[in-house]
Amino acid sequence: MSSLEQFLVFKEVADAGNITLASKRLHISQPSVSVQIQNLEKEYGAELFNRTNRGVTLTQPGNILYEKVTQILRTIEQAKEEIHDFCLHQTTLIHVGATLTIGEYLLPRMMSFAMHDASMPRVSAHIANTSVIANELLDGKLSIGLIEGPIKDNKDIALRQFWSDELVVVVPYDHPWAQRLEVTFEELVAEPYITREKGSGTRRVAEISLANGGFDAERLNIFMELSSTKAIKETVAEGLGFSILSALTVQEECRRKRLSMLRLQGCVLTRPLNLIVHSNRALQPEEQQFVDMVLNEKLLMSIFPAPFLPEQAHSSQDMPRIDSRDINLMDANDQDKVIMLPNLPLEDAIPDWDKLPKRERIICAILQEYQSQNSASLAKYFGMTQRDVLYLLHDLIDRGIIEAYGGSKNRRYRFTEAILGD
Repeated sequence: MSSLEQFLVFKEVADAGNITLASKRLHISQPSVSVQIQNLEKEYGAELFNRTNRGVTLTQPGNILYEKVTQILRTIEQAKEEIHDFCLHQTTLIHVGATLTIGEYLLPRMMSFAMHDASMPRVSAHIANTSVIANELLDGKLSIGLIEGPIKDNKDIALRQFWSDELVVVVPYDHPWAQRLEVTFEELVAEPYITREKGSGTRRVAEISLANGGFDAERLNIFMELSSTKAIKETVAEGLGFSILSALTVQEECRRKRLSMLRLQGCVLTRPLNLIVHSNRALQPEEQQFVDMVLNEKLLMSIFPAPFLPEQAHSSQDMPRIDSRDINLMDANDQDKVIMLPNLPLEDAIPDWDKLPKRERIICAILQEYQSQNSASLAKYFGMTQRDVLYLLHDLIDRGIIEAYGGSKNRRYRFTEAILGD
């Protein structure tokens, strides 16, 4: 069968009208050119060139073949150009697996941030439990995994923590425990327990944490096993029992007073959120770019919402009204300055004012006086780390109360137009 090389030689000889000149243009020997032409003539059963002392010209069969060969070579060149253009402009699709909590509550925020950067890769996300994600990573179906549960040591899996999460006891808002900060294990044993399915990272972490605290998870009265966190929340809200869930998953329900969260006395229910990759497989540049984003703690601090935890849920119940109050704040020049708040009540301008934690109310009061503020000054005022202040600020951003503006090195915060318009 004719080869592409033979077609290229044939066309070059026809265009040059001379075998010697064609061989020079192609940088191959004259005998090699002659052999290629002879093989074509043998395959098609016809002489393709008239040979004279002055060179060669196409025969009638040669003209037929020349027309077709020209079309073939032009089509191949167009294909090369189109493929090159496609590769130049396409955004690489990377396959990421995430466990339920991460996939529903954190990954969308990462993607929302990444979509504003044209250089970031597109992500195909698969949501499953920890064991499934780990197995699919080993099978090559996934490039990257984001998991919340523990996995067995495996030399083929490289693991790095990128965030942390707290598990909390969740009950209906009208439950007798709802106004408490803690509950004992013996109290839990007496109540119906609604839990995730076996293999779930949340369930496994809860069992390990209970064991580390000296509690036997087997004593819990499992009433129902559900594979959906949303189904668990709805079941708990209907008063059918309690659950142990990630604090990330019940933020909105606690703010809306459908559910209440509290901690288990004498037990630390925290867990790392981990990124996993195959240790024997090199990451592609686009995959490494995604990994770098996930492992950038400062970036994640700026895009993840501030957690609404038990002490905030209960401290916001009976907070005093904040207005006409003196607040000492170190201003940008590190000089003491007393803010005399205006008499205009912020609760009239800010939705759900009574549900805001005290420190977030104070931030609003400061912005009412100064119009804008940066996180470093607020951290100094509160005596908190800048990371903790960013949690508060981004909770206010999520509520639509404030917005960030300015560059990353000079980022400040101010009320949104919706608030100012009121």
